Amino acid sequence: MALATYKKKRDFKKTPEPKGTLAKETKSQIFVVQKHHASHLHYDFRLEMDGVLKSWAVPKGPSLDPSVKRLAMEVEDHPFSYKDFEGTIPKGNYGAGEVIVWDNGNYAVTEGSIRKGHLEFVLNGKKLKGGFDLVRTKRNDSKRNQWLLIKKRDEFASKKDVTKDTHSVLSDRSLKDEGLIQQRSGSAHTRNRALRPLGRFNSVSGMRTRPLSPRDLKPMLATLIDKPFDDPDWVFEVKWDGYRLISVVEKGKIRLVTRGGLEVAKKYAPVAEALADMEHSAVLDGELVALTPNGKPSFQRLQDYEHTSCPLAYYVFDLLFLEGEDLRDLPLIDRKERLKDILRTNRIVRYSEHIEEQGVNYFGAAKKQKLEGVMAKKKTSTYVSGARSKEWLKVKVEKRQEAVVVGFTAPKGSRKYIGSLIMAVRDNNKWKYVGRAGGIGGKRLKELYDKLAPLKSKKPLTEDIPGEKEISWVKPKLVGEVQFTEWTGDGHMRHPVFLALRNDKKPEEVTIEHELHQP
Repeated sequence: MALATYKKKRDFKKTPEPKGTLAKETKSQIFVVQKHHASHLHYDFRLEMDGVLKSWAVPKGPSLDPSVKRLAMEVEDHPFSYKDFEGTIPKGNYGAGEVIVWDNGNYAVTEGSIRKGHLEFVLNGKKLKGGFDLVRTKRNDSKRNQWLLIKKRDEFASKKDVTKDTHSVLSDRSLKDEGLIQQRSGSAHTRNRALRPLGRFNSVSGMRTRPLSPRDLKPMLATLIDKPFDDPDWVFEVKWDGYRLISVVEKGKIRLVTRGGLEVAKKYAPVAEALADMEHSAVLDGELVALTPNGKPSFQRLQDYEHTSCPLAYYVFDLLFLEGEDLRDLPLIDRKERLKDILRTNRIVRYSEHIEEQGVNYFGAAKKQKLEGVMAKKKTSTYVSGARSKEWLKVKVEKRQEAVVVGFTAPKGSRKYIGSLIMAVRDNNKWKYVGRAGGIGGKRLKELYDKLAPLKSKKPLTEDIPGEKEISWVKPKLVGEVQFTEWTGDGHMRHPVFLALRNDKKPEEVTIEHELHQP
């Protein structure tokens, strides 16, 4: 009966909130704070207990100041799976409005209990840390279950207003992000609702028609993790070794937009022509790859496409808009079903297949076939344009890192043009050296040298690099893909091998991508 009130208040055919069941208690209990803009903005403070999330609505949000007592209204228990919920509860539903995960982490009770009306605990979150008290007020009655949330005096106490940090710890979105979370009208989440053709793209059915904004065309990004996993709530896809492309299909007119915002429909004309056969207006997300004679993706062949005209394939894995309706707040699995229904596959345009639950075996198969890796995506994940999410994860077969060329050494012996490349990443608004990459050979040496020679400049790094006298420095304009074995203690790539240049990334966006541990 713990979730009876929660379920009674919601129609799960109309809201994307998880229906949920009682969960087994985890080894380390979790807490979550969700920022919720319903009729009024407030923060939902939740503690995992007895298989559910005990919940309080905190109108002004948590405070780090021990002298401030925040009112916390106890509300119905929520299911454990609610801990990751972000999105929009449609108008007309209980709690209608936008929700983000403002903070989360683990907690431990140090004294007291909810039954006794005084709970002391320690939070270990991204924003909230240290000791807190939850104290039931004496004015409590059966209708208004009032508590006070108070920060304890410890090393984490502060006068700083922690609520000024407005972004989600899962997706980096905020409630004010235009085009990410907006008030929905009607039942945008009803799974099989008929779609209304609206001519031009609008944000959702029933809202004012508007053109697509540049933010709408920024792809959702995944978080790198260190190993594959199995989970029935996730789907697993191939991580294709190519360029990410958002495609806009509208009345036979095609736009292909890279992650960096470049329009490349003319450059990859076969893809644009293959998409023109679609009968629907849509915005698709996928990966462009170049194929070897045996059908395997090759990043190097894609890099050389303008010279070789090798076969291309566009693997489509998500559907963002359809006939003018914004589908990004639908669960991923529903978007994929609609994508399969409307995608007109051919030799070039292909649906990127997925499997459910068995990520470990799928990764093993990808490794055996020498593919780049595997994508893991939560079935219920919404699409957050331009954000990096922990509901989309990636596992690479071999370690790779994007890095910017900031210099090169002279060749030795019979080698010509270039010895090795000096690679760097952006770190605290400076360029940080990460290693010397070799592995360049053949005609690529001359082509790369011809691109680097006009960029010769003064040293862009502030740190000292061994063997500087033999380095020719260049302006940090070219982004490359580097394969390596591991990171050293001083933040350098061990045994880096240069693979190819990337023209879909901006140099100033290239930072070190550290793997997160997957429990």
